[in-house]
Amino acid sequence: MNVRLPRWMQYRVLRTAWEDARVVWRLLQDTRIPLWMKVLFPAAGAAYLFFPLDFLPDIVPILGEVDDVMLLLLLMRLFISLSPEEVVQEVRAHLRGEIPPKAKVIDGTYRVVE
Repeated sequence: MNVRLPRWMQYRVLRTAWEDARVVWRLLQDTRIPLWMKVLFPAAGAAYLFFPLDFLPDIVPILGEVDDVMLLLLLMRLFISLSPEEVVQEVRAHLRGEIPPKAKVIDGTYRVVE
């Protein structure tokens, strides 16, 4: 089945940013992520956006906003990379529509007794 993506989703950078935003949103709601991470990263992003000093001033057309967006994307990536790997993998699998196994599989042998 061919699913046609919206035009903006065809661009890899935008698609990756959208997927990362969805993962971050799920991770923020997950109880296995430490509270300090859930507070620190959004606070750092908000502080940078509202802090009067910027790498590039917002007065500069286009570039002033691009550095803000890039920093937010970097903060999202850092948040994901510092989160427990198994939680991130589970969230990504859930977002892809896969259902992660709830129990581990134990290999074994059996025989029929009559």
